[in-house]
Amino acid sequence: ALGLPVSVETSPTLGYLSAATRDSLEEKWLQIDLGETYPIDEIRLVAAESDAFEVVGGRGNPCLMMVELSEDSAFAGPVWQQRAGGGELLGYPGGCADILQASGYRARYLRIVTKELWSRERQRVFALAEVQVYSGGKNVALGKRVTAKDITDKPTSTGWAPEFVVDGFSSKYRLIEYPQYLDLLGQRAALQRERDSLNELRASKVRSTSLVLGYGGASLGAIAIFGCGSMLVRQRNVRRRAVANLREQIARDLHDDIGSNLGGIVLLSQMGSRHYGDAQAREDFAEIKDAAEETLQSMQDIVWLIGRGGVGLRDLVARMRAATEVIIGDTTLSLKVDPPDFSDYELSLFFRRHLFFAFKEVLNNVRKHAAATEVEVKIAIDRDNLTFEIRDDGVGFDPERAIGHGNGLGNLERRAQRLNGTCRIQSSPGEGARIFFEAPLQSHSK
Repeated sequence: ALGLPVSVETSPTLGYLSAATRDSLEEKWLQIDLGETYPIDEIRLVAAESDAFEVVGGRGNPCLMMVELSEDSAFAGPVWQQRAGGGELLGYPGGCADILQASGYRARYLRIVTKELWSRERQRVFALAEVQVYSGGKNVALGKRVTAKDITDKPTSTGWAPEFVVDGFSSKYRLIEYPQYLDLLGQRAALQRERDSLNELRASKVRSTSLVLGYGGASLGAIAIFGCGSMLVRQRNVRRRAVANLREQIARDLHDDIGSNLGGIVLLSQMGSRHYGDAQAREDFAEIKDAAEETLQSMQDIVWLIGRGGVGLRDLVARMRAATEVIIGDTTLSLKVDPPDFSDYELSLFFRRHLFFAFKEVLNNVRKHAAATEVEVKIAIDRDNLTFEIRDDGVGFDPERAIGHGNGLGNLERRAQRLNGTCRIQSSPGEGARIFFEAPLQSHSK
């Protein structure tokens, strides 16, 4: 398959994202007013692709949805309908559009109604990157008016809005037509052949130049010594850029290959846990889903850590807030950042890694072991330190006996030591727990 026809222009938007629900059968809908009646030939649905925890791994694409066409905005008259979603191996058409043939049905309005949603940490959303509606070879949905049952409470600046589902972009790149796409593929092949020819010519010139330098080596010795310093500086800069490029490439490979496979395992195991007849098999599928989902989230965190240069304090705190909401889930949560607005500056990978994983370690312990009904999270930033404090009203434990029993408390203390920080654990059986973690900022800023 050719996949999505895209250019190299990156997308400024992600698409449409609904408000979250806990009911997989709650109907969500998205409606496009084409402005006038057209004979509709084809409809293309492009799945949203993003690291956002609600939709990662294709989770925003519904298990099942109904695509409808009508000349009536209320869809009260004759309606064309076709089912979509749920037929792909991974649960969503990763890298391709879901294409529906409408055979010239005349309509002004298109509506997409979800019938079943995938889950993500007990949250379910409806998301699409783009909807294309073709009539006579032209996408007549581009830039048209879009309405929806509900929308996410995330600001438009995050890339989600109803109008972004008809802006001509997937979640990653600008969408183009297949003839233009095929032309670009042909141009790319020609450029690759030209590059290979130029590389061969360069190699030939290098061999010739080496012979000349061999004869004139004595006269060039002084110049070589003079230029040695600047050459070393350039080489150091080149190596630094190469390391940064390699880090970004590894992050992309993790996201595109391993992330896609883990997302597929989650979706397949979720299907098995719902539809397989044997109770033990359903339970096993559910365990596989939970393990794959947790691994997928951990991999997304690693991609975030290694794949971006220039990550600052604000980005780290935003990631901590998002992780709190995902991990704590249904438990009553109080989350406070003090002060709400603070100065931003770049932090080292070393600091971000140890502090963020320490923070997640505490949250996961609360979720798995505390049986808490209320959790309070405070993140404090001052000129010298970043501090987090997590309290719960759960079953509590004896800190002296708990360390070393697979609950990560020893890891917390080791991470604090590596950051030249402090970690204090206060708890007793039946009295809940309080974890305090503080690390100095200045020695780890860039």
